[in-house]
Amino acid sequence: MTFSVRIAVRGYELDTQGHLNNVVYHQYGDHARWECLRAAGISIDDLREAGVGPVTLESTIRFHRELRAGDEVEVTCAFEWGEGRTFRIRQEFRGADGELTGVAG
Repeated sequence: MTFSVRIAVRGYELDTQGHLNNVVYHQYGDHARWECLRAAGISIDDLREAGVGPVTLESTIRFHRELRAGDEVEVTCAFEWGEGRTFRIRQEFRGADGELTGVAG
């Protein structure tokens, strides 16, 4: 199952070229992951009480095209389960037109 959230690009998130700053893509990814947990009824307090603390071990994004102020981007989260306690979350960033703007995971 894939979860998604839509985010509007804000002007203060742009680089000097007028594109969404690459660091903000990572923030959008983080936001989508936390929203996914929230939608599943899981809070950070629930995780803490259970002794669970998710840790990012690797974070990379391959960019396909730029996003600009006022654009909307849909950020998806798809879990890929491995062995033991580790897993990956594959994320796609798509513009309002559905075109791929970036892939993380």
